[in-house]
Formats: sequence, structure tokens, C-alpha cells
Amino acid sequence: MSKIYLSSQNASESIDSAFDAFQKFNKSKNLSEKTIRYYDDCFKYFRTVL
Repeated sequence: MSKIYLSSQNASESIDSAFDAFQKFNKSKNLSEKTIRYYDDCFKYFRTVL
């Protein structure tokens, strides 16, 4: 497994905007609120690792 290194503020902003687009896509697919909250939690934990 390779590690991902992000060194600039722009990279974190692009990750945030990509996740926002992903969540909008999930909502358009009519996923349950439980699933969407699960993805939010996963992203929150991912952001603490970075």
C-alpha cells in the first residue's frame, strides 16, 4: 500500500470539494440518511489522519 502525501492547502480544499460533490451525487441517488452519515463519519476520520 502506498502512502498519500498532501503538502499544500489547495490539496485539502480540492479533497473537500471532491467529497462535497460525492455527497451530492449520493443524495441524488436517494441513498438513506444513515448511509450518507456513514460516509460523513468516514471522511471525518480520514481528515484526522491527514
